[in-house]
Amino acid sequence: MQLRLGYPLILAFCLSLLSACGNTQYVEPEVVSAGRDGVALRTAAWVDAQAAARFYCAKLGRKAQTRRRTPDQEDPSLSIYEYDCLVTDKR
Repeated sequence: MQLRLGYPLILAFCLSLLSACGNTQYVEPEVVSAGRDGVALRTAAWVDAQAAARFYCAKLGRKAQTRRRTPDQEDPSLSIYEYDCLVTDKR
């Protein structure tokens, strides 16, 4: 009898966890400007803009370093993250 009640309870718990995670909105980083020396990304504050900047700069053989974050004036829920792409020392 306990085994029959255990499965529905576990299922209900898992579904409640999934529903709690389902309400978050993912905003993929959008490139605002990019060049050889840096990149600017527009994204929500909780999104990993750093990973996108590292990926962009790594394609150029460089390392990303945060320059600044400014709120986006068009959408207050977003920010613009600016990164410098620095030449890495390959000794």
